Amino acid sequence: MTDKFFVIGKAKARIVIVVSLVVIFCSNIVYASGGYDYGTPTGLNQLQLDFTWNPFDVIEYGQSYLVWGYGITDYLDFHGFVSHSADNCNQIYGGFMLCFFKSETLDLSTAVGYRFIDKYVDFDIPQLLYNYKFWDGYSIGGSIVSINRDGKKNIGTAYDIAFFIPVGNYLELPSWVRSLHFGVGLFRPVTNAVYPTYSVDVKLVSLDQLFSK
Repeated sequence: MTDKFFVIGKAKARIVIVVSLVVIFCSNIVYASGGYDYGTPTGLNQLQLDFTWNPFDVIEYGQSYLVWGYGITDYLDFHGFVSHSADNCNQIYGGFMLCFFKSETLDLSTAVGYRFIDKYVDFDIPQLLYNYKFWDGYSIGGSIVSINRDGKKNIGTAYDIAFFIPVGNYLELPSWVRSLHFGVGLFRPVTNAVYPTYSVDVKLVSLDQLFSK
């Protein structure tokens, strides 16, 4: 499989990648949300659901959330999440993710969307989502997102990264599950604390196949 750049040309895509990396490591204009999403698109007419559960809010800094991604095309997703944290903070986010670089080892995407949290509305742009693929379904992925509170004020910097383990390498999956991963990672919010995270990521077969069974 050859590297593919979508929407923009190869030279421009390289510029986007370099600029994005400079923004990530050298500035304070980006903010990431833990357990949010990563750069691999879901695929046309396919649905991916990522779960994390903090039972009975037993972990005081923990949260329960559901992340979804639905493939409008092979490279464009409608994605988002809903979450509840132990401090009784509820969030919902919805937006669109576009994969602009895809290869056998690396997927890069950008996204735009709105997040509703307490009494605030955040506009999340720009965003960089990434997934570096190793072998047999193992990968490292995460997201970096600029949060503009009420469309005016940028509220800080945070980072999200996770290691994804392909459960299907060890267990037989149901016919309606295309892939299943267990993710473990770290999340650094704007407070600069670092928290461990986990998620169970389920990618279903295409909806046509799912409902034809």
